Amino acid sequence: MIGSLIGLCMALMYAGAFPNVKRAHYKIFTFTHSLFWLYYLLLFAHGKEGYNSTMYRWFAIPGCLYILERIIRLFDDAKPATLLTITHMRPNTIVIEMSKHGLFPYQEGQGIFINCPRVSNHQWKLFTISSAPQDDTIIVRAEVTDINGWAANVREFLQTLGPPDSTSYALLHQGQDGSAKDGLTFGTDGSPLLLIDGPRGSPTQHLSKYDNVMMIATSMCFVFCILISFYFYLFCFNLFKNFKIMIDKKKQTQKVNILLLLFLVCKV
Repeated sequence: MIGSLIGLCMALMYAGAFPNVKRAHYKIFTFTHSLFWLYYLLLFAHGKEGYNSTMYRWFAIPGCLYILERIIRLFDDAKPATLLTITHMRPNTIVIEMSKHGLFPYQEGQGIFINCPRVSNHQWKLFTISSAPQDDTIIVRAEVTDINGWAANVREFLQTLGPPDSTSYALLHQGQDGSAKDGLTFGTDGSPLLLIDGPRGSPTQHLSKYDNVMMIATSMCFVFCILISFYFYLFCFNLFKNFKIMIDKKKQTQKVNILLLLFLVCKV
């Protein structure tokens, strides 16, 4: 009986993990994968006299790490984002500009998780931050790859915030003095338009630590890699302009070569 229930849990989790199910019905994917708690409990009971005496050896380390991660996430609250401008780029790209005031510091290459409560309370998507850390605003770009997916639903929701048939518009709210102020954080029902959580690390944030760097980009990532390449060049230029690397005693300038290779992968 217990073995049959374990097989049923595995069948439901595997069925909900298919890409077409995950993209079109994310709630099904979330709820079916929540069965892992029942799956592990059944594994503990799947043994002689209703107890598996060796299961704890396999569960101890990953289970403790998971519980620790969930505890950390309880104190890592998501923040409501203040939207400044929305741009709908043809054919299927959304550019969202958000205020940086009161939010987190970040580095080049890092990303943030974004949630749209109007679309789904459980679905979070990771986006690379396109703007530089020195900028006053945060910019992310979302590509709509599925007309029934999360990004498409967010695009439809954001279109309702601006004028009809407008591809680029600024969002405003009414200040305490009655005047229009830049940015919009909450909807008419008081719920936040978008929630953000981050930043999250990325290998590209360590570019300055290496002499030879190779980046491979596809689709939307190409724009991001161009941006990273530009700021990597500025970093190196300022580094060697302000600091001279000298060899002790001889006082001779040490020559340093930095090589940055950028590859763009295209579908033909």
